[in-house]
Parts: sequence; C-alpha cells; structure tokens
Amino acid sequence: MKKFFIVLVLSLIMFMPSSFSKTTGEGELKLSDNMIRYFHEYLKGKGKKRGMIFTIAIDGSYALYWYCPANQCVGNNPVQYNKICEREGGVECKVFAKGKYIKWKNGINVGKGKSSKVKGKVSFDELKARLTELGFVD
Repeated sequence: MKKFFIVLVLSLIMFMPSSFSKTTGEGELKLSDNMIRYFHEYLKGKGKKRGMIFTIAIDGSYALYWYCPANQCVGNNPVQYNKICEREGGVECKVFAKGKYIKWKNGINVGKGKSSKVKGKVSFDELKARLTELGFVD
C-alpha cells in the first residue's frame, strides 16, 4: 500500500508540470499599447481582489483575465480559462500571467521567479518598460 502511494505521488509530480506547460504560452509575443493597458488593469486589481490568471491570444490580438473570487486563489484550472478565451476571441489562447508572474516563455522571460514578477502598483510607463525588458514590446 505504501509503495502504491509513492508511485501515485511520483507520477502526479512527473505529469503535472507537462500538462500545465501546454496551457502556458511560449514563443514570440508582442503586445500593443492597448494590450499593455489591459494587462495593467489586471495587475492593479479591483478593491481587495487580486489578479488570478491572464490569458492572451497567441497573436496578441485578444485577452481575458480573472480575479480571485475570495482572499485566496484556489482551484484555478488554466485549461478552462484558455477555452473561454478561445471561444470568446475566436483564436488560440494561452496563459500569459498567473498572479503577478508572467508565465509566457519567449527566450528572454524564463516564466518563473523574481525575474518574471511584475509589481501590481506600477505606472503604465513602468509596466511598458518592464515588458520591453522581458521581450514583449518592440
């Protein structure tokens, strides 16, 4: 029985990152000023609500975001949010950010850690400069 649980836990650990990476964007993505404004709106939050997930079309033409329904973000499924974005935008969507971390990997942004974090209380110009550093703005 103990061996069964060890195998179960190890298999979950092995398969979870790969399934999440399929929902996260990779490759070149350039954001327009309007898309940066929309992402800025997501980062600022609404009252006590904070950003949970930001999905974007792979060509940067459409995006949607969601806030945490309560004080804690739990049970968020990236596949579900990508499907909603795809249905409403008519284009393939992937996760761009989760919370304040930009997850999209483009060769410059690694998608995790301090280097991928964006502060919520930044001005539009500061955000645009940060996104330029990360390779998302020309």
